[in-house]
Amino acid sequence: DDGWSAENGRIAIGNGVLDIALGPGTTTLVSPPDQVIRTNSISALILGAQTLAPDAQIRVLAHSDEDPDWRVIVQKSSLSALGPNAEFLRIPLIWPADWLARRSIADQLRIEISGSGGMRELRINSLVLYPKALTR
Repeated sequence: DDGWSAENGRIAIGNGVLDIALGPGTTTLVSPPDQVIRTNSISALILGAQTLAPDAQIRVLAHSDEDPDWRVIVQKSSLSALGPNAEFLRIPLIWPADWLARRSIADQLRIEISGSGGMRELRINSLVLYPKALTR
């Protein structure tokens, strides 16, 4: 499980997957607090998820030990807008300009998932931070 936890939901660890029972409203997946995410080199979150309804919405926030506030790096978006019927979603991350200027390191992520009343379970088989393309 790599230390992820859920707020307003429950996580069960499977064979290479996280099965998440979503609570009413918004369920938040919280990474462990000791991540090293270099904001100037990471450009996307790749989410491999099954059983997510197309009307589900996702929002991603990040924390840095240089800043006490959680900052939004993915505005609330419907999954259908990010990639309808895709097994893997490539979600672009928009880092705060001041973090980029300081070359800040994010140390924790929060992934908020909300959806329709019928969507109560989620299986995540991959969650990857993807680097920017190298330019020459």
